[in-house]
Amino acid sequence: MAFLGYVIALMAYIYKKMNNVPEDIMSDSWHKLRQFLARVFIKWGKIMHDHEIIGMEHLPKGPGIVVFYHGTIDVDYVFLICNIYMQRRKMCVTVTDKWLINMPGMKPLMEVAGCIDGNKAECLEMLKKGYLLGVSPGGSRETIFSDQYYRLIWNKRTGFAQVALEAKVPIIPMFTQNIQEVFRGFGRTRKFGIPVFGSFPVKLRTYIGEPIPYDPDITAVELAEKGVGEEQFKGLLVRLQEKKFLVEACTCGMQKKINNVPEDILSNSWHKLRHSLAHYLMKLGKIINGYEIIGMEHLPEGPGIIVFYHGTINIDYVYFVCNLYLQKGRLCVSVTEKALFYIPGMKLAFDACACIRGSKAECVEVLKKGYLLGVAPGGGREAIFSDQYYRLVWGKRTGFAQVALEAKVPIIPMFTQNIQEAFRGYGRTRFMRWLYEKTRMLGIPIHGCFPVKLRTYIGEPIPYDPNTTAGELAQKTKVAIENLRDQYQKTPGNIFRAFSERFNKRAKEA
Repeated sequence: MAFLGYVIALMAYIYKKMNNVPEDIMSDSWHKLRQFLARVFIKWGKIMHDHEIIGMEHLPKGPGIVVFYHGTIDVDYVFLICNIYMQRRKMCVTVTDKWLINMPGMKPLMEVAGCIDGNKAECLEMLKKGYLLGVSPGGSRETIFSDQYYRLIWNKRTGFAQVALEAKVPIIPMFTQNIQEVFRGFGRTRKFGIPVFGSFPVKLRTYIGEPIPYDPDITAVELAEKGVGEEQFKGLLVRLQEKKFLVEACTCGMQKKINNVPEDILSNSWHKLRHSLAHYLMKLGKIINGYEIIGMEHLPEGPGIIVFYHGTINIDYVYFVCNLYLQKGRLCVSVTEKALFYIPGMKLAFDACACIRGSKAECVEVLKKGYLLGVAPGGGREAIFSDQYYRLVWGKRTGFAQVALEAKVPIIPMFTQNIQEAFRGYGRTRFMRWLYEKTRMLGIPIHGCFPVKLRTYIGEPIPYDPNTTAGELAQKTKVAIENLRDQYQKTPGNIFRAFSERFNKRAKEA
């Protein structure tokens, strides 16, 4: 999530400079970028969490303070303000922890998101201008120390109530079902910050309660306790928080997507989910990496094997199969590292993405049915031990060539410019190589998700030739990919140069 935040911050900075956006965060000059980001996050919420909002009619037409429970990561609130912006054409200004606003490089993100540090005068000014104001009284304390029992940790905070009374605006309570199941924190101590894991595809449903109207005869403490205090939220939790365990929440979130779908991964019953995921990931590739494909016309109308170079994380291949599915209506079945199939809970993901373990018989069967087959001969070894020089690490693998000869299909070489710059791995040592070869243990420390330019080049097909051996065909394929690499990739790779190529049209011809 931190990487995503910095990616959006970078986008906002570039947008601000290109459009001469003034320092005022409420300027209409931000509208195009805000609208674009809102659409992306609404799609994300719908695909990942089937997010829905109950009670949107309770939001006032004028100003008001939306008070909400803060999960480990408040993605539900992000989805809410995006829906408000698109459906109501209304900005919800967000009171944010001061340490977040002061983080280096985060200022553009805070501006485009309409975040303020929440001093009393600033909040009153926003309300007087007619905006909604979003406040989580628990803040970081609730983020870190609340848990799956959804306890509110507000202590004696009544500042939001004082602002509501002074501005004479209503308070609107809000709670999202299952928000603590999306991300989980552990190691909750008195120190700031906890390790977080998750992004689980659980069902999220945001409930907006009836407004608590302005009443000049009550104090701020009474207002904080009346309606939006802990007792009301506890009652709301009893009525709405029916599932408290991670597995139950995941099942609830996935139920609509996998209902009545047979075991066959090639079944058309997967189409709606695949279409939604492909649409989302294609947008993501365009936003983060300016992703594009050169040479789509080289793909055969019938079956074939697409052989590609495997970066540290092969997001380029993910973007490619998504574009292929949406543009051509074709499913590309992917041969995946066997070790990944043993990760608990991954079977549904692999079924939805049409991934197989890749036995020879299974691959031949897929090709005979007319599908494309995606293979990275380097696999996990190439992902871990290749580097910014883009060396192919195939060893003596020729299985894909044997399959191509038996199925009598062409091989299509593929290479993506800058893929090693999107994510970087470190710790590539002889010991790590020895350990991998002995244990097949996957994984090295990785950092990245850098917004570099990614451009996939599809080479001309290598046709089926019955007079060629598997070894010769594998060598031809390797040379074809190396030729694409040498033609389009500058080595050693450089993250800054790869990022600048997003704005350099001539780089396409390099």
